[in-house]
Amino acid sequence: HVPRAGSAHPDERGPMAYGRGSDGHFHLTVDAEGDLWQPDWPVMLVRWFDAVAYARWLAETTELPWRLPQELEWEKAARGVDRRIFPWGNYCDPTWCCMLESHPQRPMIASVDAFEHDESPYGVRGMAGNVRDWCLDRYQAGRPPTSPCVGPPDTSPGLESDPRIIRGGYFGASEPGVHC
Repeated sequence: HVPRAGSAHPDERGPMAYGRGSDGHFHLTVDAEGDLWQPDWPVMLVRWFDAVAYARWLAETTELPWRLPQELEWEKAARGVDRRIFPWGNYCDPTWCCMLESHPQRPMIASVDAFEHDESPYGVRGMAGNVRDWCLDRYQAGRPPTSPCVGPPDTSPGLESDPRIIRGGYFGASEPGVHC
């Protein structure tokens, strides 16, 4: 699977986000809007199964226990323990995270270090804006559980059609869409 940009038609695949150079290696390409993707942008346009496969590969390669976070783990990493609305507190300013109002011309992704205020109490960057994050959990209607304990992750692959949890804001969202 190669990440692809969206298509105007649901039955068509969009253009690939990466190209292959004459040396055979993949490289970032110019997208349909004429933007050259940057290597310090967050990873995007990957399916949940691809994110899980990458975490599994990274765990095997580094011999460290990498995986996607469970929803409540993501929530704690973003908010800390004081129930704040945003990683930095309870007030939103468009200059503090990568959101719709952060860009005068049009929505645009940014480097993961571009918005220094978009940092959680634990030092995790980009949780309120830029791109959303996959979580390990399957989607269930309603709010996330409020138990203070997180059980073992559900590692069964499920079906590709199973809806999955995504958290965080994104570069095209206004204030209601950029909270934790």
